[in-house]
Amino acid sequence: MSEHTREIEQTKDIEQAQRVEAANGTEQARADSKQAAEVPGSKSRRRLITLLLLCGAVGAIAFVILSGIRTRVQASTTLVKATGQAAVLTVSVVHPQTGAPSNELVLPGSAQAFTDTPIYSRTSGYLKKWYFDIGARGKQGELLAEIDTPFRSRRLTRH
Repeated sequence: MSEHTREIEQTKDIEQAQRVEAANGTEQARADSKQAAEVPGSKSRRRLITLLLLCGAVGAIAFVILSGIRTRVQASTTLVKATGQAAVLTVSVVHPQTGAPSNELVLPGSAQAFTDTPIYSRTSGYLKKWYFDIGARGKQGELLAEIDTPFRSRRLTRH
């Protein structure tokens, strides 16, 4: 074969390879464009779904937190009210009235001291007046009896 024919065949082969490559390239470009067309759409859907799920999770967490806070505030308010009601003092006022005189209870028995101590007067003399009997009740500071001291009176008048 001649060189010229070879060149023509080579040119044909090159053109056919370019056509095949162009066809493959076109198919590849079409496939790439399909993938490129699908990727942004699916990515945007995925992003949208992810965003919605994330917003739902944040909303659920916020709901749980706020309901817990609200429950605590209600419990605190109830406690304050109960404490305020319990803090009110209830006072019963009773006006004293004289009652019927109580009867004395007389029981058999005797009282005896452990030690007997003699009591001596500071002066010698005689009872002039006697205001209370033995066993009678008296009040503090009341005069029980008057003593007449003639010996002491004579002595004082001499000096």
